[in-house]
Amino acid sequence: SRANEVGAQNVVELSPNQTLGGFAVDIKGEAITVASLTFGFDLSSGESATQLDNITLVDENGAVVAGPVDGTTGGGNDGKVAFTDTVTFPTGRHVYTLKGQLDSNFEDADTIIATTTPNSTYWTNAKGSITGNTITISNSTVTANTMTVRAGQVVLSVASAPAAQTIVVGGSGVTVSAINFDATQSGEDVRFNAAKFQYTDGLTGGDVTNCYAYDGATRLNSSAVNPDGT
Repeated sequence: SRANEVGAQNVVELSPNQTLGGFAVDIKGEAITVASLTFGFDLSSGESATQLDNITLVDENGAVVAGPVDGTTGGGNDGKVAFTDTVTFPTGRHVYTLKGQLDSNFEDADTIIATTTPNSTYWTNAKGSITGNTITISNSTVTANTMTVRAGQVVLSVASAPAAQTIVVGGSGVTVSAINFDATQSGEDVRFNAAKFQYTDGLTGGDVTNCYAYDGATRLNSSAVNPDGT
């Protein structure tokens, strides 16, 4: 079944181990081994599974159980990935995640949907790991949550606090502004090596001094910065 533990999320190009989809496997009685596994991909118009490289199947502990292999044509609407590693699925419910690397031909807002049909065509030679009995798997197509390709991006906005207020001349440790850095729609973490803040004031006795930036309670600059006049 679809593993909702692996939710819909943003992914980015040219970075390894991007999440491509998640599936849950619930085994009763005894563990089973499967000789090969095939997953299909439904992609945005013009894209192909051949643009997906180094694809692995990873269990909930982060261990690779199959791969890496590259995507190919055939299979799903826009290609497939075929693992020829023998995979043992232990009893109980376990979550497996497809991970891989997207090439640079994807575009912002492209989507990736992984599918599989657990039957003798896509999950071959399934057997009980103890008895050796052939296992007949009959399951309709399972569709993972949708992954969306996003470039690295961040949106800045003025926070609601602190509100406009009167402050005392000569005070120290005064919070004068707060800026939200929102990377919710980014395909990857965004790192700034430097940030510059410009301000305008009506002071007649000189500029403010000893400026620090904070992320919550964490001070970001180790030594005080004074305005440079511009």
